[in-house]
Amino acid sequence: MKPRLARLTEVLAVERENLLLGTVYLAVLVFVLALYLWVGIGREEGYNPVQYRNAYVYFLVFDFLLFTLFVPYWEREAASSQNRYLWKSCVGIAVMAASTVPVALAIFVAGRTMPADLLLPLALKTVWGMAVVVGRGFLEAVKPGWRWNGFLTGFLIFCVLVLGGLLAYFCVQYRQAVITTLYDRDIPKVFFLNPLLALAGLAYCQAGGGTQLGLLPAYACLGFWGLVTAALVLATQKVSGGRLTRG
Repeated sequence: MKPRLARLTEVLAVERENLLLGTVYLAVLVFVLALYLWVGIGREEGYNPVQYRNAYVYFLVFDFLLFTLFVPYWEREAASSQNRYLWKSCVGIAVMAASTVPVALAIFVAGRTMPADLLLPLALKTVWGMAVVVGRGFLEAVKPGWRWNGFLTGFLIFCVLVLGGLLAYFCVQYRQAVITTLYDRDIPKVFFLNPLLALAGLAYCQAGGGTQLGLLPAYACLGFWGLVTAALVLATQKVSGGRLTRG
């Protein structure tokens, strides 16, 4: 019983660097949201629910971008085994992702409206964060101490989010498609594997916007990055185990 409790304590323990990272992340998010509510909404006369729906969309997108910016700096060296390090990283990322839920609910409290379903956006952000952290762990398992691991992780994030979004835009322009909603049938479905595009479309739907594909793009993106994370976990364990065997 005691060894299991000790392992659980190790997995749930938070390093000082990660605690500082999460605190700064949450503080920036609270500051930006408070500034938006005060400048963009607080000075308007009367009650306009559209403003709060827009705030919800902007909040989720900004939160996702800020989360993606902070996640690669998550420290992963504290666990005593490779398997435990993976669990520790995933638990930490899930806690960091969920820490913004009370902040998001503040939008609906201020707007006197019912909260939207935050579970799916939270799951999408969490799985994406796990994929980033586990992906960097895989690179470090393949080449420990390689100074380009951080750069390569950032480059892959840039390719998925930025270049993927630009390709979607140019594809729509090339086909001369008229886009009426973020989940439009004229957007090739492969581009919804971009978590930023999928999350923006999901937030738009939850805020009352239209959709031609339902919530299928969000579920497909969630499943895809979940499979990617699982594959990276297995690959990392195999690489680390093989290195220990050879050693």
